[in-house]
Amino acid sequence: MSVRPDAALLDQRLEQLLEADLAERERLLSEIDEPSASLLRRMLAVASDNQTTTLSGMQAPWLQCSGDIAPPPIPGLRFIAEIGRGGMAVVYAAERDVHGVAEPVAVKLLAGAVQNELEEHRFLNEQRILAELKHPNIATLLDVGICDGRAYMVMERIDGVPIDQARSISQVGIESLLDAVLQVADALQAAHARLVIHRDIKPGNVLVDAHGQVKLIDFGIAKRLVDQPFVTKDTLTGTMPLTLRYASPEQLMGKAVGVGSDIYQLGLLCYVLLTGLWPYPDEGEGSFPSQRLQSQGGPELASRRVREPRLRRLLEGDLDSILLKCLSFAPADRYRSMDEFSEDIRRYRERQPVAPGGRPAGIWRNGSSLGIDWWSPPCWRRWH
Repeated sequence: MSVRPDAALLDQRLEQLLEADLAERERLLSEIDEPSASLLRRMLAVASDNQTTTLSGMQAPWLQCSGDIAPPPIPGLRFIAEIGRGGMAVVYAAERDVHGVAEPVAVKLLAGAVQNELEEHRFLNEQRILAELKHPNIATLLDVGICDGRAYMVMERIDGVPIDQARSISQVGIESLLDAVLQVADALQAAHARLVIHRDIKPGNVLVDAHGQVKLIDFGIAKRLVDQPFVTKDTLTGTMPLTLRYASPEQLMGKAVGVGSDIYQLGLLCYVLLTGLWPYPDEGEGSFPSQRLQSQGGPELASRRVREPRLRRLLEGDLDSILLKCLSFAPADRYRSMDEFSEDIRRYRERQPVAPGGRPAGIWRNGSSLGIDWWSPPCWRRWH
C-alpha cells in the first residue's frame, strides 16, 4: 500500500512547479517518484486552472470579467442594477411585468460573445438543471431566452445574505443554524434525486433571508450523474471548475465526483459555521489545500479546535462524529445520502443517539442532555 507524501512536502513541490516554466516543470516531475508525481500533476492542473477560472475567496458566485456590456432590451424586463459579474455571466436585479404587476427578479446573462463552447455548455447545462429542480430551498428558474445573441435566465430574486452573515440565524443560535443546514441538505437531496450534484457548496451559494429561509443558488458548475455530452466536456478538456477552499478530495485529484462530494462540502461548511475555524489548520487562505489529500489523519475534531468549555462539550460526541463522517477522505466512508446526514442531525436535535454507522471509531457520545438554545456560533460573533 502506497504512502502519501505529507502536506508540507506537497505544498513545497507544488509551489516550485507553479513557478517553473513548462520545460522545467517536466524536469522536476521526472525526478519525483510515483505516486507523488501523478498526484502533483493533478494538483498542478487544478491550481493552474484556479489562477484564472475559479471562485476561491470571492463572495459573488462569478468571477470578475472586463468591460461594461449593457444588457439587451429584453421585452417585459426592466433592468435596475448589476449585482454580480464573472468571466462567463453578468447578473442583474430587474423587474418583470406580470399582468401589470412588477415582479422582482434576477437576470443572468452571458457576458457578451461566448468565449468558447465549454462556457456555452455550462450555461445551458445550468438552465436545464434548474428547469428540472422545483424545491422551496432552490432558487426558481422563471424563464430563459436569447436576445441580441445573448442567452439569459430569469430567476427569482432572493432578498438574503450568505449564510455566514445571516443575522436571522446568529441571533437565535445553534438550533436555527442546524435548521438552515437541514434546509440545504433537503435541497441537495432533491437535486440528487434528479441525478444532479451541485459541486460548489460554500457560504456565498447558500443565502438566508430575514426569516431564516434558505435558498441554494448557482448551479453553474453542477453536474449530472449520467453521461451527457454537455457535462462531460469538463473532463475532456481537462478543465476542473471548483472552489479550492471548499473542494472535496476527489475534486482536487480530478477523480469521479458523486453525491459524496456534496456531502463533504456541506459537512465542511457546517464545521466552519459551528466553530468559526477551519478543520485543516495547516491550509492557508490562498494555498492549495493539500492537507485534505492525505488518506491518513484527516481533519481535527471540532471539539478539540475550540477553547470555550460549553461549546466544546456541545460538539463532543455526536456532532464531532457527524462532521468527521462527512469529512472522511474516501467518499464510501461518508454518509450514503443527504437523507442519512439529515436523519443524524435531527436525532441529535431530539437528543437521541445518532445511527451506529454515523460514529467513526473512537468517537463516543457525550453531553447529550445539554440544552442547545443558548449558544451563538463564534463565526458570527466576529461580525455582529
